[in-house]
Amino acid sequence: MMEGATFVDELERSQLRADLTFSDSNSQGRDADLVRRWIRDFVDSIADDYVARLAEAPIPAYKHLERRSEPFGTPGQTWGHLRIARGKPSAPTVELMPWSEKALDAAMLRVEDPQHVELSIMFCVLNEWGYPGMPVLHGGFDSLPWGDGARSLFVDARQRPGGPAPYRLAVGTLKDIVRSALEYSEPNWGAIALDSRGLTTPFEECAGLAAGERLRGGFARGYSWITILDRDKLQRAGGLSQMDTSGAFFNVERLPGGGAWLQATEQPGLYRDENWLRVHRALRGVLPVPEIWAIKAPGFPLSFQLAKELGD
Repeated sequence: MMEGATFVDELERSQLRADLTFSDSNSQGRDADLVRRWIRDFVDSIADDYVARLAEAPIPAYKHLERRSEPFGTPGQTWGHLRIARGKPSAPTVELMPWSEKALDAAMLRVEDPQHVELSIMFCVLNEWGYPGMPVLHGGFDSLPWGDGARSLFVDARQRPGGPAPYRLAVGTLKDIVRSALEYSEPNWGAIALDSRGLTTPFEECAGLAAGERLRGGFARGYSWITILDRDKLQRAGGLSQMDTSGAFFNVERLPGGGAWLQATEQPGLYRDENWLRVHRALRGVLPVPEIWAIKAPGFPLSFQLAKELGD
């Protein structure tokens, strides 16, 4: 990575993900309010450009996309849809609806018990056959089927090479959304990362773990440019003072619930080899497989690999 690389430069080669993972429920109503607040912030602050484009387009007449085999629209068309899943995470009933503010309002009313409902919104461009292509923006709330009841608030954002004008996402906007959620409820673990590519973190993939599998064992799901630990994991890692003096973090903050916000560098484009190793050393006490280090990998600015494979 080049010195002073901008966030947009990094995003052109990677996917940015914010993830807040919860394994312990608050009150049912408080959980539902948190989910609604997160999704509303995603739509208004992150996806506002796509929402504006879709507001100028006619709403498709068809409603149940999960039953549709015909193309969704014209190739190259801006597209958005909502996904609602109800029931057990291992065998959910799934409903897909074209994006509209009315559809979102109706979906939000159904988020009564987030432990039994998933809601996410995807924005993209229709591919050459008229079907949804790779998500450019994806945000919402998912259950982690292997995480013993864990659930995740997430936002994914990526550049689409060769597509329309790249989506410009200010990293500060995403940090603001995450901080807003942290004021409302503290997760067991969280991250803002350039290394993530989906529900399972790259660290979990390398360790052979399912998404959130070791969360109830008191372990983190990995480490990233910004890592968020709850009170218990922070103490196991050595406490706030040790994090502050470790030399691994640009910014260390105590969270309202007793956990910590651990930011490795001022900008994600500056998060490089020497930073990865410092963060690894600081947090290895809460990693389920401490021997996994961050490395560079083709196609991604950051991946993970067993240290023994690196000759350590």
